[in-house]
Amino acid sequence: MRTMKTVYSIAEAAQRSGIARRTLSRLIAEGALSVEREGRCAMIRASDLAALTTRRCPQCGREFPSRHARRVFCSPACRFAATNERRRRSKPAPKPEPVRSLDMTNERLRAALRHVRKRSD
Repeated sequence: MRTMKTVYSIAEAAQRSGIARRTLSRLIAEGALSVEREGRCAMIRASDLAALTTRRCPQCGREFPSRHARRVFCSPACRFAATNERRRRSKPAPKPEPVRSLDMTNERLRAALRHVRKRSD
């Protein structure tokens, strides 16, 4: 029976996760990724590596594995939904129609008033 390794060297971790060695080394130097030292070799825990490559989708909340640092959403459907939502929120409200005041100098209004006055007589 094959057993899963619990720790990986930086080279193995980079190969398994798809994250560059340089990025893993930087994360270790910044303290964002904890390591176990075996002599000169830094060993990364499998659970830490899984946490590093697992993300939560801001649209649906589902956890998904991501090998790319720029990937934010779990699927194109969630990405499109978030984009449409953002566009809807940023769209300005429609401007109300300006209220036009009645202009009594208008010839049509005068004619209509005369017509109404004649009928009422």
